[in-house]
Amino acid sequence: MFETHSITTRIKLRGNRIYTKRNGLQQSNLIPLYNALIHKILQLECQKRNLERKLIYNQQESWMGKVMPTEQMLP
Repeated sequence: MFETHSITTRIKLRGNRIYTKRNGLQQSNLIPLYNALIHKILQLECQKRNLERKLIYNQQESWMGKVMPTEQMLP
């Protein structure tokens, strides 16, 4: 099951045919499945880029020798 915005796409495998059920309508059209997969891939790519940026930023901070005071590290 894939979440695309507020629409849920369910996937059923029957033999060699794939059916998607979206908003109560059953269809053998693969376009909704592809759209859901593309949307999820783009979400994950965006998350990956954000995490890479954070990692680079944190590495730069540590290379500069900036140490966070212990008061700021406490919750």
